[in-house]
Amino acid sequence: MPEPLQLQFSCDAFFFDGNTRACFQTRDLGSLILVSGTAINITAYLKVQNLPDPPPTALFDDNKPNTLSGGAIAGIVIGATAVLLVLVIVFLGYRYSSLFFNDLDDEEERAFLEALPGLPPRFTLKELQMATGDFETRLGAGGFGDVFAGVLKDGSRVAVKRLHGAQRGHKEFRAEVATLGSINHVNLVRLRGFCAEKGKRLLVYELVENGSLDKYIFRGKQEQTGASERDGNVILSWDRRLDIAIGTAKGLAYLHEECREAILHLDIKPQNVLLDESFVPKVADFGMARLMEAGITEAATAARGTFGYLAPELIEACRVTKKCDVYSFGMLLLELIAGRKNFDHTLGTDSSFFNFPKLAKLKALEGKYVDLVDERIRTDVEADEKQKEVVRASKVALCCIHKDPQMRPSMVDVARMLEGLEETIPTVGALGLEPNEGPLQFLGITTSHTMASILSGPR
Repeated sequence: MPEPLQLQFSCDAFFFDGNTRACFQTRDLGSLILVSGTAINITAYLKVQNLPDPPPTALFDDNKPNTLSGGAIAGIVIGATAVLLVLVIVFLGYRYSSLFFNDLDDEEERAFLEALPGLPPRFTLKELQMATGDFETRLGAGGFGDVFAGVLKDGSRVAVKRLHGAQRGHKEFRAEVATLGSINHVNLVRLRGFCAEKGKRLLVYELVENGSLDKYIFRGKQEQTGASERDGNVILSWDRRLDIAIGTAKGLAYLHEECREAILHLDIKPQNVLLDESFVPKVADFGMARLMEAGITEAATAARGTFGYLAPELIEACRVTKKCDVYSFGMLLLELIAGRKNFDHTLGTDSSFFNFPKLAKLKALEGKYVDLVDERIRTDVEADEKQKEVVRASKVALCCIHKDPQMRPSMVDVARMLEGLEETIPTVGALGLEPNEGPLQFLGITTSHTMASILSGPR
């Protein structure tokens, strides 16, 4: 240390610059780092407290007995072992309880399935994992689960729905198996089999190549696909739309009238109508289906489904009848005719534009049914015979969405009218047209403040 600096100082540290012979002192000392360089010649001096070395201490006093005896060591070992054992027991208990309850679910499901007539084939979980490449290719997702593409051992292509959610998934599983397990119709999606194993629930359907109807009629869906060809990809001709409407009506008529127990779908909408490679419609997604015993025409249930397709009596009074499906079909038919959603706020704030059913009523009163047809295919209906089909289909749709369920036709009559086999077509006066009503009044709803709490919303 330079001689001038060897005096007593009160700071904690100081720095001596060898180049300038300057001294800098500080009481607040932070971190120090070593900096190399020829231009730097600074030396740091730190003030430290000089204490005498502490006397040596021993872990054990030779004059006292050893405080950590063999018994104490054994106690520590036993305690640690006990804690570890408890953790192992908790882990194994959780694992085996989960397996136990899964086994209970499987046993309960087995008893339910064995009571069903005409049960479809049962697959193991391993078989479906192999068929789908361990669920590699996802075709879509819904409120109850995901759908994956698969190929069975016989080479047939299938769609495998893997349900999720213990309670809701099991309810949908039972509804679908009970509904589709013993029926077969060209306009209903075919259930090829199922799996109920280790708490997992899977449903195996025939693969319907062209997907759901909504992507062929709603313009937003079409723009996303980037396709523009007629029929083959996006824009369905009038004839094809009418065929889809007739096929869908026949599928619902079969469910209502030709099954041992009437089956109510309760969620009819374009997303639940699938199109095969020839554009033959197949009604799908029976997760909300309800069986009605012979002689029972009405039942109570919680309002569930998709807003815009739900019958007003289902919303207000939770009353379930076949006419609920008729109403939903009528709303679907209007969208099929127009190529747009029934309620679309992107088209403006004027209710006559975003509320298409209301606009359809106005046009019906004016007799301008052709104005309801999707303008992209309006040239398809220039012939007189085609215009008659438009009038017939439009009247059927409006009759189906009548606020009074008793005024709606049966699905059998709907199919016959669309085919032109039923000579009696509802007159304008029988359609219950009230063009000045608001959107909620149009739907037959008188109390709207509880709607949001009971509807599931679009899916």
